Parts: sequence; C-alpha cells; structure tokens
Amino acid sequence: MLAEYFYSVVCETWANVLQLALATWLLQTQVGAVCIAPILSSFTMGNAISARQENWLRATEKRINFTTSILGSIRNVKVLGLTEVMSSMIEELRFQELEISKKFRQLSSIRVCMINTPIIIGQLVTLAAYAILALLQGSGGLPVNKAITSLSLISLMITPLSYLLMAIPDTYASIGCLNRIQDFLMNPSRLDKRRLPQVVSTQSISSNISTIELSPFPESAGIPTEVVLSLRNVRFGWKSSSPPETPGITLSLESSPTGTVIILVGPVGCGKSTFLKGLAGETPVLEGELFIKYPDLAFCDETPWLSNGSVQENIVGEDPSAFDSDWYRTVISACALDVDIKRMVVGDNTSVGSKGSKLSGGQRQRIVTVYARKRIACFDDVLSGLDNATAQHVFNNIFGPAGLLRRLGCTVFLATHAILVLGENGRVVKQGSYTEIRDNADDLTQMHGIQLRQTDEADRIDELANPSNETADPISAPATKANRQTTDLAVYKYYFSALGWVRISALLLFLITEAGMSGFRSSRLGYWLGLYGAFSVIQGLSLTLAVFWTWVVIVPAASRNLHSTVLHLHSTVLHACMGAPLSLLSNIDTGVLVTRFSQDMRLVDMILPRGFISTGFQFFGAISQGATAIASLPYLAAVLPLLLGVLFLIQRFYLKTSRQLRLLEIELKSPLYTHFIESLAGVTTIRAFSWTHAATSRIISMLDTAQRPYYLLLCIQRWLSLVLNLIVAAITVLLVGISFGLRTRVDSGLLGIALVMMMDLGLVLSELIQNWTLLETSLGAIARIKEFSEETPNEDSNTTVQTHNELSEWPTQGEIAFEGARISWNSSETKPLLNSINLRIGAGKKFGLCGRTGSGKSTLALSLLRLNEINSGQIIIDGQDISLMSRSSIRQRISCLSQEPFLFPGTIRQNADPLNVVSSTQMIDALQSVGVWDSLAASLGGTDEGILDSILDDSILSQGQKQLFCLARALLKRSKILILDEPTSSLDPETDAKVQKVIRESFRDCTVIMVAHRIHSLLDFDQVAVLVSGQLIEMGHPQELLNKAGGEFAKLLDLES
Repeated sequence: MLAEYFYSVVCETWANVLQLALATWLLQTQVGAVCIAPILSSFTMGNAISARQENWLRATEKRINFTTSILGSIRNVKVLGLTEVMSSMIEELRFQELEISKKFRQLSSIRVCMINTPIIIGQLVTLAAYAILALLQGSGGLPVNKAITSLSLISLMITPLSYLLMAIPDTYASIGCLNRIQDFLMNPSRLDKRRLPQVVSTQSISSNISTIELSPFPESAGIPTEVVLSLRNVRFGWKSSSPPETPGITLSLESSPTGTVIILVGPVGCGKSTFLKGLAGETPVLEGELFIKYPDLAFCDETPWLSNGSVQENIVGEDPSAFDSDWYRTVISACALDVDIKRMVVGDNTSVGSKGSKLSGGQRQRIVTVYARKRIACFDDVLSGLDNATAQHVFNNIFGPAGLLRRLGCTVFLATHAILVLGENGRVVKQGSYTEIRDNADDLTQMHGIQLRQTDEADRIDELANPSNETADPISAPATKANRQTTDLAVYKYYFSALGWVRISALLLFLITEAGMSGFRSSRLGYWLGLYGAFSVIQGLSLTLAVFWTWVVIVPAASRNLHSTVLHLHSTVLHACMGAPLSLLSNIDTGVLVTRFSQDMRLVDMILPRGFISTGFQFFGAISQGATAIASLPYLAAVLPLLLGVLFLIQRFYLKTSRQLRLLEIELKSPLYTHFIESLAGVTTIRAFSWTHAATSRIISMLDTAQRPYYLLLCIQRWLSLVLNLIVAAITVLLVGISFGLRTRVDSGLLGIALVMMMDLGLVLSELIQNWTLLETSLGAIARIKEFSEETPNEDSNTTVQTHNELSEWPTQGEIAFEGARISWNSSETKPLLNSINLRIGAGKKFGLCGRTGSGKSTLALSLLRLNEINSGQIIIDGQDISLMSRSSIRQRISCLSQEPFLFPGTIRQNADPLNVVSSTQMIDALQSVGVWDSLAASLGGTDEGILDSILDDSILSQGQKQLFCLARALLKRSKILILDEPTSSLDPETDAKVQKVIRESFRDCTVIMVAHRIHSLLDFDQVAVLVSGQLIEMGHPQELLNKAGGEFAKLLDLES
C-alpha cells in the first residue's frame, strides 16, 4: 500500500506540477489573469481525509490480526467447537470496520467529486470570468477561436491539477503509513545484555568428531577461555519494576570433550522456560552478569516452531545448502523419526502443515534442534509428548553418554518435569519426580541388576518401535491449484446480482447523463455560454450522484449482502473457511487464507468500486467524445473502424498481460504472508539459531519476487499511455490535414470542438483500458471468493440429520460405542488411521488410551469430535450415530482439553467462557479451583470480577498455567463427556496431581477419555486400551491387563517403572 501511495505521490507529482505551470502560462496568453480561476476553484474544493482513513486502517488491521490468530489455530478452534463463536467475533470486527469506514467513504466521495468537477467547473468559471470581465470593460466577447484554444488549454491544465488534488490525500495516507512504521521501529529493541566473546564462531560442529572445534577468541576479563557459560547472580525478568521471575543464579560451565547435560526441574511457573530463553537472549537480564561463549545456540521451545514445509526442510533449517545426508540419517534415527517417516506416503518430503498440524505432538518435538550441531543446545520439556519407549530411545541416543550431543561435546540444557537416573552404561533406569526418586533411592543402590534390565528394555523399545507399514498413517502432501482464468460473464453477473439490478440501473443512468452532458456542452460552446453553463451544472450533478451512489449506497450494500437475501462477501469466505474439513485446511498455507481476508477484502472494499465507476465514466465518456467529434466533423467516421480495430488489438494484448501480472502479484504475496506470519511465531527459535540473516534474506527475496509483477505492470501502463497518445496524435494530425484541405467547407468552431475532443480522447482511452484492467483484476477477488465458497467442501456436507430439539440436552449419559469404525484423515485416503475399532465405554466410566507416539491414540479420542472421516462403521454416543449430526453441535457438547493450550486475543471472560453461559462467580470459582486466579489477579492488580473484562495477556502465564486455564474452561462447559489429549504432558508431577484431582472431583459423573503417556496415571481407570499402528491390541481393566503374560500394557508400565 505504501508503495502504491509513494508512486502516485512522488513519481507523478513533479511532472504534473511542470505541466500545470506550462498550461497556466499558455492560458494566460489567451485570457490574462483569469487563468488562475481553475486553480482557485480546484484548491477550494480540497479536503483532508487522512484522519478518517487512519481510523479505518486501524480497524482493518485489528480485524486482520484477530483473523490471522484464529486461522493459525484453526485445529484448536474446531476441537473446542468454537467455529461459530470465532466467526461471530470476526464478523463483529468486520461490522465495526465497515461502520468506521462510512465517514471515510463519504469524504472519499467528496474527494472524487473535487477531483473531477474542476474539469467541468474550471472551464465554466474561466469562460464566465472572462465574459464578466469583458462586460465590465465594455470590450467584445470571447471569440470562438480563443474559446476553443482556451478550452483545450484548460483541459491540459485541469488534468495535472486533478492528479495533484488526488495526491493530497495520498500524501497524508503515505505519511500515515510511514508514521505507523516509525512507531513500530521506535519501540524498544530487544536488549541483549549477555557478554559475548569479541570474535564469535558460528560454525557448527563437525559430525565426524566427538569434540567441539573451538575457534580462538580473545580472553574476556575474568573468564577463562575454556568456560562456555558463566552466570554471576543473574536474575531474569521482563519488567525491572516487578519481582524477578527467577532467583539470582550463579553457574559456571566449562567445555568438555564428553559434553555436559544439565537438567532443569521445578513446578509450573517456576521459571524453567524463562531461564532457557534468558540463555538465548530473549528474557532480559535484570541483574548480574551472563557470559556465553557461543551465542548462536540450538533452541527447542516447549511448543516447537515448525514452518509449513517438508519434514526434511524443518529438520535441516534455514541453511539447506549445508545438507549432510549421512548426518541427516543419523539424526532421524537417533530421534526415532525413521519409523514415522517410513509411514508417510512421500517420506521426509511430506508437508508438516501449518504449525505442524499434520504431525503428532511427539513428532513435532523431535523435528528440530539436533541437526544444527550447535555447541550449546536448550530443550524446553521436549520429552513430555513422547511415550516412555520413544522418550527413553531419544534420551539414550541424544542426551546419554553415547548420544549424539554428548559425543559432539555439546553443553545441553534440558528442562523437564521429571528427573532421569542413568545406569552405568548411560541408559535411563529411573524417571519421575524428585519425591519419587528420593523415596525409591534404596532400589537404585542395587546397580548390579541394571544391565540386564536395560537389555530387556531395549528389546521392548525396538519391539514397540517397529509397527507394520501396511497399516501406516499416510500424511498427504499439499496440492496447490493455480487459478489464472480470465474473468468471465458469470463473475460479472455474480457481482451485479450482489449489488442489485435496481442500483446498477440507477448508476448507469447517472453515468450516461454525465457523459451526454459533457458532449452537449462542448458542442454548444460556440452558441451560448448560458447553455454551456446549464449543461455543465447537469454534468456536475450527475457525476456527484454517480459517485455518492457508488460509495455511499452500493458499496455498503455489496459489503453486507453478497446475494440480495443472504450473506455478504466476507461472511461467505469466513463461513466457507470455518466449515472446511481440517484435512483441507492443513494443506493450505495460512498466508493464502489470510490473503482472502486481507488483500481480497481490500479489493472488494476499495479497489473494485473505484475501478467499476472509473471504467463507467471512461467508457461512456469515450463514446460521448467520439460521437461529438464525429458530429462536429463527419469525416472522422471514416477513421473510426481503423481506430476501433487498432484499439481492439491493443486492449487484447494489454488486458491479457496486465490481468496475468495482477493475478501473479496476488499469488506471489501469499507465500510472503505465510513466511512473515511463521517468522513472527518462531522469532525466538530463529534468533537462537542465528537464522535471522537467512530468514531476512528469504523474506526480502520473496518481497522482491512479489514486487516484480507490480513493476512490470507499471511499465506496460506507461507503454499503453505512449501508444494511445501516439495513435490519437496521428489521428489529430490527420484531422488537421483533412480540415486544412476542406477549410472552406468546415465550420471553424466545429473543427475546434473536434480537435479538443480528439485531444481528450487519448487520455480517456488510456484511462479506460487501465481502469478496465483494474476492474477485471478486482473482480478476480470476486471470482476467488465465488470459487472458494463453491468448491471448498463443507465438513457437514454429508450430514443427513441435524441436532433436533429432542437432542438439545445430548449427551445425557455419556455412553460411547465404536462399531467397526474405520477412521481416515480424509475420505479419499485408502489407508486408514484406525482400522476396525470395536469398543464400548459405559456412561460415567474413566477410559484410558495408551501406546507409542503416532499409534493413533489422539486420532481415536478426537474421532468423537469428528475431526477425521468415518469411512465405515459407526460411532454411537447415547444411542445417536454422530455421523448423522453436525460436527459443530457435537464439539459444542463435548469438552476437550488438548496437548497445546489455546488462548485467543480477547478478555479473560471471553477465553474462559466463549459461549457466555456462566456467571462471573462461577468463572472465578473455576479459575480458583485450578490455581490460576491468583496469578491473573496479581498481574492485573485486582481481585474482583472486574478483571474478567481485562484483556488476557497470555505472556503472563507459563505454558502449564495456560493449560490450567483451559482446564477451567472445560469445567465451565459442563459436558457429560471429557476428552483429555495428553493435557498434563508439559506439567510437573505436582501440577499434574492437581489436574488429576480436579478431574476426579469435578468430572466424577462424566465419561472421561484420557490419552496418556504416563501409564501410572491410568492405573485407577475403569478401562484401558492399547493401540499400535492404528490397531486396537488390548483393552480391559488395568489390573487384568497387568496380569496378562506378555501384554503390551504391562510392557509400557514396566518401561515407565
């Protein structure tokens, strides 16, 4: 937007000023001092609308930011059944945006009239002023030859003057854009108070050696050269005025050929993540001194950051040129990803989806970090989403003495909720909380039995880690569809029906009247100035009505009603997006979806109406001017077929090229938006890995690529203007030659009018073709909206029975049955995620799901919410086949607590109770029961219910506290069925115990289905099921399964204990 304003303000202004000065001087030679009349009349009509435009842009930015946040978390939105709530909130923001834009539209209408009416009024004022002056001085009237010459000079003068008037609000808009950029740049920069060596080596560690290749650097004062990290009474925190989030830390670590592993443990909110981010330079150092020898460190956040690329691209990172195939295979084997990759249809070229939505939580945590071979690595609770077999495999092969990082001599920080105890050979022999380890300390003294135990466990890990590939979970790669079809009549009809045929007819009447009066007043110039004035007034009135009719009447109608009785354009896209299957949305870049709500809506709101009315003005104006010129000089009719033929060839070439360039510009902006959104989400990881330069270079390259079509479009527009002006100049020369030869048979006044019309015709034709291209390109947004709404499948399209009144309280019992259910990611896949699942869960029972990472636990649990497709069989809840119910109604009636907490931009009340069904007291009680109310009250400085309406800043909550907040939301929902998808994987044991207590007390009458990696948390459940590669292997009471010789459940528990 800034580039467009800059082009219109800077690149055109200097030429227009020069042309205005020259035309004014030439006009002065004809009419004297009266030449300043057009300038005075034009600037009198000027008006500043920058404040209204800034308010509108601010409202638009607010809507787009909120929409982007929701689209980026669309999976959580669907899981929680919040699609309708989020749609309502987005539509409310859209409504506020339209309300704020009303004043801007009204003033824009005035501006357009001010730009165009000087062409009409300026000529009238100049001629009228000369006539009055001549009358007062007693001199003769204005001769026809001088009137014709003055009219042509005024046209030359008014055109640059109109451009200058148009540049005034664009100048303010440019200044507004620059001010917003300046305000952003003036924000405090990230202050990195870490002490760094004077020469920093950013080289990674060689994969074929076991020690770090140290680059020499000058010795820092007081710091030995072998020290990798030194902290002296360091306190991390975000606000110096607030209490520090961690106590003063004193620590010194030296480099070691065998590496160093530091495990951080502590309860939720104690500062583990803050400490790790402090090492990465994200959390400010409030006090003390921190020295780090290698500031570019590997960092894996608690919620891993993944870009929407392939598995391999995410593993390798931002420097694909340094790809090492041997090291790559070693890493994926050590991270136990080789098994998962084999199950993918296209292997490691499989797209991970937006934010890794196609991968399980455990798979996402194993993708990044290790391949980079950094000298310092920070892992924030990366083992929490893994089953015990996979967790021990990863720990032994990555962090153990024989692990990759230890062999490389890395200094590793691992934040976790559990302590891991290693045997003599470095394998894990015990894990649990500090209390659990302490209470069982006597068992650990008997070290002679460790070797045999670990050998058995290794066999069990291999046994659990080799599922069959035939029943694997294929993850499809995204397919993109390039759409560059030309705009057809169906789209015009679609848009016109949205506007309303009555409104269109009225607009056409105004446009035809304005064009007709323009021709009539010019043809009557030599007869009577009064008649010329009357035609000018009618023309100005018609122009004003057309502009106001478009901007004040038609545009709001088109923005609110796509069809005359249904929904507006924005709602159509929004509802199509919210109703699309999750499998489809996972294949679409977030940037592509954001483009629908940002750039396409801008085209619909602003560019399309301008292109529509401008095309109308120029089209009828060209007809009027051509007709007037032919009526004045009929000989021009002989040139008309040749002119039309040449124009047809030019428009065919120009329209085809310019349309493709505009569509290409829109297409190339989508990956730019996607990369920008992803970079903002992963800025901590990008900075830690020192990928800032690579990410910046990549986005600059994308920006340069996206700007190329726009630059080429400006070039061909200049070419079009030149060609059309040359054609008109040739016709004008031909006209003068014919007139000179027939001067005795042609009236000089009519000849002058024909010359003026032909001079204006070149500009009109040039603007006509440019505005027509702008119109068709803008209608491309309508075509995309039409295509997206019609071709995007709705996830409830096959639903035959909606939830009726008699099911308003459903589910009343919580009884669940799977009857031969075959579950797939989407209906087109041949290999199922779950195959022939048969099980029954009684009402009020506690049912546990366990198995290896990627075995299908979450898929089975979330199939109750119909996030996947039921290809065959049935899932019945309280006697109702859920395949016959709308998915949104199912999700609204079942509570779910997923592995990743979801909080959206809004108030505490909106986040805790999105459906707005509970009182403030109930809300506070729920937040207190999970233990987050005190933290919120302390951060917001209050204790009463008034803080519920405060904006929720999720940065004041740790990851565990966010999960507790989501548990409070589940409490307030009061459903008879609760799905827990590994909700406590990132919590310490004490907080885990608190969550388990809340679940057992508050959901005692509910059916609870829990996906868990901590097998001991399922021992008091009524039933437990074990899954392997989408197959239900075992099911029964936990005690019965433990007594089963060689049972899978017993193996999993044995690995944990």
